[in-house]
Amino acid sequence: MKEMPYFHVWFTLDGGLGHVVEDERKWPKGDLFAREVVGGMVDADPAVIKRQGKWHRNDARVGGFRKDWTQWDWTKVLMEG
Repeated sequence: MKEMPYFHVWFTLDGGLGHVVEDERKWPKGDLFAREVVGGMVDADPAVIKRQGKWHRNDARVGGFRKDWTQWDWTKVLMEG
């Protein structure tokens, strides 16, 4: 099948893990598969892997993160010029 759906995680610049999605209807919803792959790598408890966080608008931590991140924010060069 041309353009078969797949999932890929880069672990190093030389490669990672690839998984062909054989039946999209049986594929986990959202990011569960990605969390299971990474959780398995770090030997996390299954309850932690399956727990979904919640995003809140106007989170006070965002401003602090943006301030700390600015020195590494490579996307600024996209807006220049």
